[in-house]
Amino acid sequence: MKKFLSIIVLACIAWSAYGADTGEVVELFACHLKEGKTMADFDAAAAAWKKDVENVAAAKNYFAAVMVPFRAKAEYDLVWIGSNPNLNDWAASAGWTRTAAGQVSQDRFDKVAICDSGLHFSTTLYEAIAEGKPGDPPAALEGYGCTLNKGKTMADVTAAEKTWIAAVNALKAKTPDLAKFSTYRYAPLLADTGYDLIYLSVNHDLAAYAATESAWAASAEGSKADAAIAEAETCKSGLWLGHIVRQPAPAQPAHQ
Repeated sequence: MKKFLSIIVLACIAWSAYGADTGEVVELFACHLKEGKTMADFDAAAAAWKKDVENVAAAKNYFAAVMVPFRAKAEYDLVWIGSNPNLNDWAASAGWTRTAAGQVSQDRFDKVAICDSGLHFSTTLYEAIAEGKPGDPPAALEGYGCTLNKGKTMADVTAAEKTWIAAVNALKAKTPDLAKFSTYRYAPLLADTGYDLIYLSVNHDLAAYAATESAWAASAEGSKADAAIAEAETCKSGLWLGHIVRQPAPAQPAHQ
C-alpha cells in the first residue's frame, strides 16, 4: 500500500506537534490484488501487520477493517478502512509506517495489492452497534458514493440527514428489534474518489440488513427520508461484506 500520501504524512506529523485536535479521521485504501494473489494472501499480510502493531504505542487507537464487494459494481477487489480519533493521532500512527519496522509491514501489503488512498473526516449519523463490532458471519455493509445535486450545499445535505435520522428513530420506536446498525458519513479531507461524500452503514449480518431494509421500504418515514436524500444528493450504492482486522482496546478509566 505504497500510495500512502507520504508528503501528507510528513506534513501532518509536523503539524501534530501544535495543531488542535479534529474529529475522527478515516483513511480508505481501495485495492487491486496483484496477479496470482488472493484475499487469503491479503488477510495473511493483515494478520502479520496486526501482530506488528500490537505493542506500537503510536497505533494504540487505530481501528482497521476490510470490506469486499458482495452485490456491488466495484472497481476494486477490497477496501481497507482505518480510523483514528483525530488527525494528530492519525499522524502518529501513520508516522510509524515510515520506520524500519513499519516498512517491513508495509512491504507485505505491497507484495499482494496495489492501492489508491485518501483521508476523510468521519461523522457518526446513527450508531446502534458499537463501531467495529458487527456479528459473525461477516457484517453486511451498505456503501454509498454521493455527489451533491446542482445548487445544493452541505446545509441541504445536513437537513436531509436529519430527516433520515428521524425516520430511523421512528422505525426503532415501532420495532425495537430493528434499526440495529451504524451509519457513518465520510467527507474528503485529502481524497479524490469522484464523490463529495461517502456513507457506510454497518449491519450485523445479511439477515439484519434484510430485516431492517424490508421494514424501511414499507414505512412512510423511510420513503420521506429517501426522497429528502435524493433531493440533496445523487448516490451510487452497493452491498459489501466486511470483517474486523484490529479493534483497539477500550480506554482505561482514570484512577480517582
